[in-house]
Amino acid sequence: MRKLMIGTILSVTCACGCFFYAKWDTQRVADSVPESPIVEQQTVDAHPHETPVLETPPANTGVFEPKTIIVENSISTPPKTEDSTTQVDAAEQTKDVEEKGAAWQTDDAHEHKSTRSPFARELPDISEMDPDELADMLLVGLLKRFGDIPEVHTFMELERKRFKNQPWTLDERIDFTRAQYHLWPDPRTKESLEIFLERRATEYPRSTKIVR
Repeated sequence: MRKLMIGTILSVTCACGCFFYAKWDTQRVADSVPESPIVEQQTVDAHPHETPVLETPPANTGVFEPKTIIVENSISTPPKTEDSTTQVDAAEQTKDVEEKGAAWQTDDAHEHKSTRSPFARELPDISEMDPDELADMLLVGLLKRFGDIPEVHTFMELERKRFKNQPWTLDERIDFTRAQYHLWPDPRTKESLEIFLERRATEYPRSTKIVR
């Protein structure tokens, strides 16, 4: 039994020694061999774009006739005649539009749409109205604004005379100015009233009393 164990150990040791020796010898041989030169592989394009394809001349001909290869661009240039026609058409259309615009501006029979509100009230021409009609219209407006007060009736009564080109007396002018100042207070109206009162006191000192 002991001899068997010793033989097994020797066999394993011998096998290991042979394995390491073979590995070392292989590495030594590989190191001694020189390195092979590096060859660069060049890739050749299978579809060249710039090399023109030459056609083979026909056989059994005595004269060699070179053929010219014409490469056409994929984008074709439109003829210049079309551009000229387009420019002429555009010029004619512009001319027609300008002529129509000028005719529209000079056409008196053209009906324009009114931009005035349908609810807007058209005011009559005062210069063509009857004096009494004009006075009545203004009286209605003043009554709505100030109410039914004596100053409104006094003011419009004297205005009616003025519309009819009838003269005023000094007293009527004072009454008109006093009513006007009551309806529309203004320093200038008050100053005019004082002037008229002083004038009446000067011209009629006995029968008129100045009211301040």
